[in-house]
Amino acid sequence: MLCIVIVLLLTAGGEILLSAFAVRASAADIDITSSSVRDDLASMEKDHLSYLSSQENIFISMAQYYDGEDVLRTYVYFNYIGSLDAALTISISTAVMDGEYNITDHAEMYDLAFVDNESTWVKYEVLGLPNLDNVTRRYKLEGIYSSSVSFLDLDEVFIFHGITNETIEVFHQEVETITITEKEVHFFCYGEESKWYDFWGLDEYLGYGKKYTDAWYIFFNTDRHIDELKEIEITFVPYEYRVQVLGPAKMNMAFTEDVLDERKSADFDEETTKTYGSRTVVTIAPGTTRVSASDNWWGGYQTKYQDIENVMDLREYDLSDSEGNPFVFAEQAKKYTWGVNFLTSEKTTTFKGINGMGVPLDTQIIEGTGVCDTAIIRLKYEVNGMVKNCYAIDVPTDDFIGNSAEEDFENKEWWQKIVALLMLGIFVSLLGPFLSPILTAFIQLLWFAVKALFNLILWLVLFPFRLLGRLFRDK
Repeated sequence: MLCIVIVLLLTAGGEILLSAFAVRASAADIDITSSSVRDDLASMEKDHLSYLSSQENIFISMAQYYDGEDVLRTYVYFNYIGSLDAALTISISTAVMDGEYNITDHAEMYDLAFVDNESTWVKYEVLGLPNLDNVTRRYKLEGIYSSSVSFLDLDEVFIFHGITNETIEVFHQEVETITITEKEVHFFCYGEESKWYDFWGLDEYLGYGKKYTDAWYIFFNTDRHIDELKEIEITFVPYEYRVQVLGPAKMNMAFTEDVLDERKSADFDEETTKTYGSRTVVTIAPGTTRVSASDNWWGGYQTKYQDIENVMDLREYDLSDSEGNPFVFAEQAKKYTWGVNFLTSEKTTTFKGINGMGVPLDTQIIEGTGVCDTAIIRLKYEVNGMVKNCYAIDVPTDDFIGNSAEEDFENKEWWQKIVALLMLGIFVSLLGPFLSPILTAFIQLLWFAVKALFNLILWLVLFPFRLLGRLFRDK
């Protein structure tokens, strides 16, 4: 009985001692942009009474989190025995490894904004950090100051990696990084151009009722030499779009977020839609990917395939092999060292445009995929016989550029153009009664010229057979 009483007393005493610091949260359900210092520390497993002191200032931790508007917020936590009304600053270096794997730290002062406290535990937000858009962010904390006097000397390194709350990793020691100095995102639209527009001298336009493949590439340079790229990790957010286009549309027309938003806001048409998918992370290694496209000109249907390289060292790009290859990277090879195919997506075109009078209009629906928030997050490479696996210093981009990778589907273009002319003649003849007399006369003249051309071609084709027939008849 005595033992039970003692246990109860100890338990009660413990509850009194720890009631102010009881664990109330876990890392899975904490949004630190709106939570208390106490909940944050519990979620980070920093809930230790050893940090609590009425005698000394003690640094506890640093954290980052995206708020509801996708703005990255940065917080520091420490035990503070000074005045909460005092203006505090923190000394931080954001330097990263250079091309020689060296770090030259240069600290700057950043303002601290009070957020919350519980007893002497405090939470402050760091304001004005310059690298919040980077995929990988390094911070070397050197001290916290009040009135330009340091009251907490620090030698702490935090490296945050990731651009969503679900993917952020934090390292408390140096990790190898590599900086992406330049990059561009391109798609190459693979498929055959419109024969109709080609007939009129308009090159590389999308045809009606065709299926294309957009092969997505990222071209880039780094701040250090790489002998061989063994693996690359890329993150992006895909979106599916549907858009109505009046008039001919180029194969390389880029339907970026801005383009789609402008069309929608201008009430260009009711067909413009944009649906986002989940953030995607892909790991690409050397090898090949097969892409395809289909052509259904004049009742025929065929599919063409092309094997493309996943990883290209553009320093070794062979321009002499570009003839007959629709994927030609001569321009990119002038500016970039590496090119990586990280995604292939389907693009389709559908003819649309019969008005109330049954007259066809030059209108089509294009459905395809775009990408945004694209960044390189890791590179695995070999240099001087050593394999490096480095986190990338890169800034996500929403922009991309289109290129055409048109390939001849080996159709008989000559006869296709003749057929197109005949169809045009029939079409304008049907419209003739509705047109003015002058225009009707012009169309009739044009139709006469088309028929004469067709008869001439037919005569030239049949002439050898007629000649042979006459020779046999004479004999």
